[in-house]
Amino acid sequence: MTMNAAAKSSLCFLVLAVLASCNSLKGVSRLCPNSSRANAYSSVSALPLYPTERYWDRPFVFESYPKGFNETRAFRYESCPDTAEQAFQRLPPLPKQEKAQRLVTGPGTIFITGKNFEMDEVEISNKEWQHFLNCIHTDSAEEIYQFFLPHTAALPVADYFTNSFYQHFPVVGISYAQAVGFCQWRSRTVTERYNSGNLPRAKYQRFTYRLPTEQEWEWAAGNFVSRNYGTPCTSRRLYVNPKASAYLQKRAGSAVAVDQIAQDIAQFNAAGTSLVWFNCQRELPYFLRSATPDYTYSTLPNAFGLYHMIGNVAELVQETGITKGGSYRDPLVACTIASRGVFSGPAPTVGFRCVCDIAFLP
Repeated sequence: MTMNAAAKSSLCFLVLAVLASCNSLKGVSRLCPNSSRANAYSSVSALPLYPTERYWDRPFVFESYPKGFNETRAFRYESCPDTAEQAFQRLPPLPKQEKAQRLVTGPGTIFITGKNFEMDEVEISNKEWQHFLNCIHTDSAEEIYQFFLPHTAALPVADYFTNSFYQHFPVVGISYAQAVGFCQWRSRTVTERYNSGNLPRAKYQRFTYRLPTEQEWEWAAGNFVSRNYGTPCTSRRLYVNPKASAYLQKRAGSAVAVDQIAQDIAQFNAAGTSLVWFNCQRELPYFLRSATPDYTYSTLPNAFGLYHMIGNVAELVQETGITKGGSYRDPLVACTIASRGVFSGPAPTVGFRCVCDIAFLP
């Protein structure tokens, strides 16, 4: 069975709309890509992840996929009084003209009110970088493919990039030039995809992905609310899912038996412990420690809907030699919005996310 052109266009348009944000619809956070569910489409290119052949050459078929654990169910941070929410609500609304034109946002991005650009909801993951490598491998010389491989000496653990356990963790061990090259490829790919066929649109749209400027990054992190962390609430009560014991054992590299971890988690939950909810260097029980960054959708998003602006991995910006947000190896005081990290080359603590500018052309 094959699709007609109208059906292909409608489905592609729907895919782009859904990929605009994992949490764009209330109650669908469970649809965030995780190790227990195959993600059909890339959240950076809107192209199918399986199979690897061209987009509509054959009916879509899921390939075998190693089942893991749904990381979104491992932790639950309780809400707390947060005046940042009220501050975000005072941001200027999206202009009406732009609202009418913006039929669909870029895949994986969220519109940042007040500055009129879009930013990736999460840090670019290992899975998305592998997708990028697969795409350029079919069109580029071998040396270009090799150039974009993460630097193995700059990974937090040896199999961090190749082990499916970490596929939805942020890509690290990359250079500034590699990140810029990824943005250029993504710009061409998304622009071509959106403007192909008979997609419903008012005008041709050109998507330009790039690293954020330091000023853009700070705004998206919430510096208009607080120069510290974009929120006055740095600690929240944490509930850990006892069913995540095996997952946490592997994540922590712990030798403690799974049954014992489950018992220790139950005691932790009963104590009603509050922890710093940013993934930075902090005191944690053994079953919550990790030698790597964390799942890109863990913890809670800020009021824009962006995950891990503070902590997890320090993020590259346009200004060379600078990172923002701090990492899982940095103390909380080094993860403030105003803080600057130093980037001298690929590191196990540094990743990135893109911003997207959309131009409407005749």
